[in-house]
Amino acid sequence: MKALFTIGCLGAGLGAILAACAGETEVISIIALASNGGSGNSTSASGGSLGSSTSVTSGGGSEAPAGVGGNPATGAGGAATGGSTTDGPTTTSGMGGVATGAGGAATGAGGAATGGASTGGSGGAMPPDAGQGPINVLVFNHTTGYGHQSRWTAIPLLQAQEAANNIKFDLTYAHLAPNPLPMDAGVNDETLHTPANLTAFVPGGLDKYDVIFFLNTTGSPFQGPDEAIHQKALQDYMEVHHGGFVGVHSATDTYQGWQWYSSLTSQYYAGHAGYVSGSVRWKDGVTHAILTTAMVPNPWTRTEEWYQFSIDPSALPNFTVLLLATDPSDGNKERPSTWVHNLPGGGRLFYSAFGHDVAAFREPAVMKMLIQGIKFAAHRL
Repeated sequence: MKALFTIGCLGAGLGAILAACAGETEVISIIALASNGGSGNSTSASGGSLGSSTSVTSGGGSEAPAGVGGNPATGAGGAATGGSTTDGPTTTSGMGGVATGAGGAATGAGGAATGGASTGGSGGAMPPDAGQGPINVLVFNHTTGYGHQSRWTAIPLLQAQEAANNIKFDLTYAHLAPNPLPMDAGVNDETLHTPANLTAFVPGGLDKYDVIFFLNTTGSPFQGPDEAIHQKALQDYMEVHHGGFVGVHSATDTYQGWQWYSSLTSQYYAGHAGYVSGSVRWKDGVTHAILTTAMVPNPWTRTEEWYQFSIDPSALPNFTVLLLATDPSDGNKERPSTWVHNLPGGGRLFYSAFGHDVAAFREPAVMKMLIQGIKFAAHRL
């Protein structure tokens, strides 16, 4: 039997409440107000309100994100993953919030205070976006090499995903599509005399963002007298601030001579064959939240400019290849096409070689995977 109970009791003893709730349950969330409470304000923890509570379930398992440990001062919940159970704390002033998370499920339980303000904890792992603002994504698409038109034309398609996915794309540092589009599909921003806006790529300038998104960048987009400053800003964002990075397609044809960037992205790009129909499959033995949440087809037939790489990212520390592509224009050789990088300390990268043409961003399956990749990089998945 699976059941979900939320009980609010006024003047009832905790033992009586627990006795009343005996039985096989998946999640129990209790809020009790002591009948002898003094004056003062009462504050409920996240996920619950005074006198009532909302219980929310989320899947368990190794991919479940962790909460922050059930701090009674903030009401933040502990994490339950892989079917383990984490109890929320109780406050010592008045009757605190009591929460039990089972199998990765999360409940919000408020705590009532007597004689002053207090908050109770919430148990289990909170849903990834519970109580959080939008995922702030800085979009950067400057090119000094080949200029894909999709670096411009994909932007409205990304913006159309904002409301449904709690994402905000900041275009302050991106180039928008000129009108009309250049006849030369490969024209870059140097030729168009559109300099890069690098004012965010300074010490601390990126820290307010959850994700930095390199949308078909090419060449050395930070070049100039302050190139080293801009490079260090990105490196510190990933290694010190533990930020998120997302790159598509020619993000691996960017900064071929910058070893740190190569280590971040595994950008050992070695060319491509034709823009043809090919096949993609999940790598054997890999079941990742991006693949499962986005319901990535397996196998998957689609048209792309299939990139070739000189190094298999799965041979590098902390990289996990998600998708392998077979390119008929290159002798049906199978190669990595999409991967993640979990940096020591917490930074995250998601990269996919998809995205040569704007048609890729119009494919629902590609867009779903990209959105889940953004959420993964932002620690929301």
